[in-house]
Amino acid sequence: ADRWPEASQADPAGWVPALFEAALAGDRKARKAVDETARLIAMAVANVGAVVDPSLIVLGGALFAQAESLVHEVRKIVERIRRSPMEIVSSALGKDAPLSGCLLVAANEARQRLRHGLHETRVAAN
Repeated sequence: ADRWPEASQADPAGWVPALFEAALAGDRKARKAVDETARLIAMAVANVGAVVDPSLIVLGGALFAQAESLVHEVRKIVERIRRSPMEIVSSALGKDAPLSGCLLVAANEARQRLRHGLHETRVAAN
């Protein structure tokens, strides 16, 4: 939103498609915003790839759910930076990917705490 003056700070569902349409139509400010965003995300992906060495990176959230072309741009940049292959895809969960990920992490944490609490209860009972 900060990179494109026509974007509002409201829900990206309203302005992200317009940004990508404007970029495809030749709007230089929109194209610059898309290119800068793709470059920054690609650098982050490449850094994660260098540290963790995953075979797959899944990009999710409202931005990627509405802009498969952004995933393509990120993929092209990462391929130039990274030496070993790594697949980059958009999440099948669409804009709900971050929420689903948070819920999964919370459920796993709750399960671990429950197991730990049950273990301590058994140890204290013995």
